Amino acid sequence: MKNLQKNLHIYLQKNFSMDDEYILKIYLESQKPQQYYEYILVQNGSVLFKHYIDPKDPNFITHSTTQILKILRPRDWGENPKS
Repeated sequence: MKNLQKNLHIYLQKNFSMDDEYILKIYLESQKPQQYYEYILVQNGSVLFKHYIDPKDPNFITHSTTQILKILRPRDWGENPKS
């Protein structure tokens, strides 16, 4: 069991890890609106979103649901995400 955990940890680090500061910089400190990222995810077929609008205020989204359709690993992107 320990060997399996070690191999899983190595696999996850190799395929899914990114520098925390890099993630913070490109996603959390971005000036881009949420809709920008939603559009990218919908256009590449990764996610579907359904937004529920307040009937009293059509400019207000009360809540949303998300369906994840596929997950891409960084090596599947076809380019270096840090460039």
